[in-house]
Amino acid sequence: MPTGRGPERLAGRLRGRLRVLAGRGGLPTAGCLDSQSVKAAETVGAATCGYDAGKKVKGQKRHVVVNTLGLLLCVIVTTASVQDRDGAPPLLALLRERFSIIRLVWADGGYAGQLPRWSHQGYIGKTGPALYGPIPAST
Repeated sequence: MPTGRGPERLAGRLRGRLRVLAGRGGLPTAGCLDSQSVKAAETVGAATCGYDAGKKVKGQKRHVVVNTLGLLLCVIVTTASVQDRDGAPPLLALLRERFSIIRLVWADGGYAGQLPRWSHQGYIGKTGPALYGPIPAST
């Protein structure tokens, strides 16, 4: 569980309790990686904004990992011009630092087959390579 201070620690404790109430272990072993481009407010400086040509949005991009219950595990914010595949390594390194027991991460096609390579580089998994697969469809 994260050992940060204040809100991060509180969120970690609440996430663990919600997982236990849902019949899961307190710590996650799997997650889902994705990003979202959002339009920046007028007060956001130009240095922290970029243009996501695919979504036609000028602003910032949130790169997130959630657990299988949809609870946030970690997030980084970049300019919108940062490609998913370029935002993922620092996010996965943060995930590995905070949740060393993560063994499985799903990602969509925006990561273009990079996830297996990153897992072998040690971003995911403590004792071996992580598994990779498409995001499961809801039933």
